[in-house]
Amino acid sequence: MRKFKREANLLYDLHNKHIVRVHDLFEENGTVYYVMDFIEGESLSALMKRTGQPLSEQQVLTVLKQLLEALREVHAKRIWHLDIKPGNIIMRPNGEMVLIDFGASKQMGHSDGHTATTTSLAYTPGYAPAEQIDQNTKAIGPWTDLFAVGATLYNLLTRNTPPNFSELDDESAFEFLPTVSQPMRDLIVWMMQPMRRQRPQSVSDVADWLHKNFSQNVVREPQPVMTEPVVPEKEVAHKVEVVQPQQAIVDEKTEVFKKQPDKKQVPPRQQPLRQQPAATTEPRSNKKLIVGILSAVAVAALIGLFAVIVSNIPDKETASPATQTEVAATDKQEKQTVTDTPMTLDFGECSYTGEVDSEGKPDGQGEATYTKGSYYKGQFSHGKMHGTDAYYRFSNGDVFEGEFHQDKFLKGKITLKSDGSYFIGTFANGQPDKGTWYSKDGTITE
Repeated sequence: MRKFKREANLLYDLHNKHIVRVHDLFEENGTVYYVMDFIEGESLSALMKRTGQPLSEQQVLTVLKQLLEALREVHAKRIWHLDIKPGNIIMRPNGEMVLIDFGASKQMGHSDGHTATTTSLAYTPGYAPAEQIDQNTKAIGPWTDLFAVGATLYNLLTRNTPPNFSELDDESAFEFLPTVSQPMRDLIVWMMQPMRRQRPQSVSDVADWLHKNFSQNVVREPQPVMTEPVVPEKEVAHKVEVVQPQQAIVDEKTEVFKKQPDKKQVPPRQQPLRQQPAATTEPRSNKKLIVGILSAVAVAALIGLFAVIVSNIPDKETASPATQTEVAATDKQEKQTVTDTPMTLDFGECSYTGEVDSEGKPDGQGEATYTKGSYYKGQFSHGKMHGTDAYYRFSNGDVFEGEFHQDKFLKGKITLKSDGSYFIGTFANGQPDKGTWYSKDGTITE
């Protein structure tokens, strides 16, 4: 009953033609009622089910423009809808869109700046980002609703279910129709970035981007300042690739990021052969004399061969580095080195320079420039980015330094190009997990 009343009170304060309106709230017969607009029309999900067709890009732009107008009003009251999807958008007969169902919505508290809620966050799979799925109420904000808007646009344009959050790091997660323009694809990918700081942070961010990339006139009014300290760049941030950063030490008390010094490896020196055990002095019979003589000759031959081998082993004090490397190669298989070689790895197509294994896969120290614009330098293990002291630059300019594990971040530091803020700590599913966010000047932001 409290949730029912809260939804009515939230909607009562919202006045926008694209938001369902509540007119009255009263209690009778031991229960609670509220009076709201009757909206003639059908939801966008029902429309696609009836027609069996996705919406055109022009229709979707019209939907987006009206949805942004609704969210501008909602977010100005510091309310997050948290359940935006085609089923919660009704189209009137005149083509006007109305956002409904605020049952999952939350409002920012004015006392502590955190989302005021005593209940868990509800969500629809495919339309909810990590912070909502993880019930991280402190991380909920406009960027959470904008993720759902991106997922909604994807569904309207393709009729495909939006990819799960765990699949967003895979480029093939989005299956667009040929009729969808590249700017629209870029917009959806930007809005559905796994890391919330790499999504648009406000309605105005999306409106500004639409104004630059589409000829359609989009409303671009000032947006109220939100409490989230970081405002990322307004350019489209492409898909984040997950890589394992360079080895890092995170001090549990101060969260200071430190790099371990590189340890130089010295090639192992070849060990001398173990000498044969001394011949026994036990008397031999005459029948074994010939065998004993032949054995002695064989031992002498082996000793002579050993002397030749030992004479060719370079002395540690005088041998050149190149000679020592050649000796070390006898203890382990030599790796080949390639330069600017096109390859297709699990992480995508790239041009690779560095060591490869017997199958031609990157294995050891190397660097890869991916066709999607990202760059990696560090250790590889059988074709996967894996090891410490790694450097990875995203296509949007963000940088990760730290340790990788099988093409995924493990621990280290990620710095956002947009404002210089950075995170130091560990990662889970490619996203910051346990650690601390800092502003550009080193101030802790959360």
